[in-house]
Amino acid sequence: MSSRAPHRPNAAATATALLLLTATSAPALTDAAQDDLCPIPNELPPNFARTCVDLGEASGDRCWITYTPPAAAATDSGVPLVVDMHGFTSCAFYNPTYTGWKERADADGFVVVYPQGTANSDVVDATCFNAGQCCCFKDFARVDEADDVVFLRKLVDDTVAKSEVPIDTDRIYMAGHSNGCMMAQRMGAEVSDLVAAVCCHAGVQVAYGTAEDFPAVYNGSTSVLTVHGDADDTVPYDGGGFLGFRGAEDNAALWAEANGCAAGPVVIEDESGSFATHAYSDCGNDGMGEVKLIQLYGVGHAPYMTTETTPEGLGNMTDVDTTKLAQDFCFQHRLTSPSAVGPTRSPSQSPSTSQAPTQSPSTSDATSMLCSTVKNVVMILAVTLLLR
Repeated sequence: MSSRAPHRPNAAATATALLLLTATSAPALTDAAQDDLCPIPNELPPNFARTCVDLGEASGDRCWITYTPPAAAATDSGVPLVVDMHGFTSCAFYNPTYTGWKERADADGFVVVYPQGTANSDVVDATCFNAGQCCCFKDFARVDEADDVVFLRKLVDDTVAKSEVPIDTDRIYMAGHSNGCMMAQRMGAEVSDLVAAVCCHAGVQVAYGTAEDFPAVYNGSTSVLTVHGDADDTVPYDGGGFLGFRGAEDNAALWAEANGCAAGPVVIEDESGSFATHAYSDCGNDGMGEVKLIQLYGVGHAPYMTTETTPEGLGNMTDVDTTKLAQDFCFQHRLTSPSAVGPTRSPSQSPSTSQAPTQSPSTSDATSMLCSTVKNVVMILAVTLLLR
């Protein structure tokens, strides 16, 4: 295993995320013991909620954070659901501080969920999603225990069934950063009956080498937009990096082939001079399966818009609201099936879940959370140094 990791939040950024997403100065600890690398506090700010699901002996408890903004709660009609996944070594509570999906949800009234990747130190050395070739490792060997496709499908089912607001199941979108973007693309290929579109940042497909390798169930209808900085030295725009990733343009070409796109790529430079769009069209399955790549000039591994609240340590970002571009792309697309608002299965089929209780944290909880936070920071620093 080589010298670079797909995502490396520094200690200051991790601490900032905890402070921004902690509802009180002494939050209660998560009761999911298997999340020891990245414990999610029981108590979160208004409109955030923590949920855990029991996946059985193989994967144990897995958790996520749901954000339901007032604008979504105010509607009676079905709203979109965006699944925003973190990068390698990162945490679910970190994404809302920089990916921009929370702000887009505030503006346009939809629900965002932030899944926690595998965070059990008995299984992996650092937090990760099992996107295929990347990024779950133990003692420098790849591990495949966690079935994140099953986890994310259950996450969606549970969210749809129990959401405070109705979810439009024809508008479920996969987003994410780095390893999270890789996982989003795996979901787009393996669960195309669930995913209306993928719109993610700084990641490529790592589950399949060629279009012929895509699963037989894939119907070629998943529209995909990736946003990639051409100065990214972690998942390089032209390919390579610590796992020999395919390049961003090759990745778009792979999806275009899998989707049967007959035209493209057409490259159009934005009038701002900050980025270009590589677009494929005339795709199969009645025109579904549109493929686009946004190439950001001179931008690194965090191709998101810098704001006043963006934590330090994310490198060379951009002044382009790439999350808005991603939203505009994804929200144009729906599943090809007739619109169905409501649960995708009956409540009796739902996995066992636990909602975080509303309670005042004790002094011992506060001390434990502090110790766990310090442990998490030390872990990230150690992984960063080890993989540098």
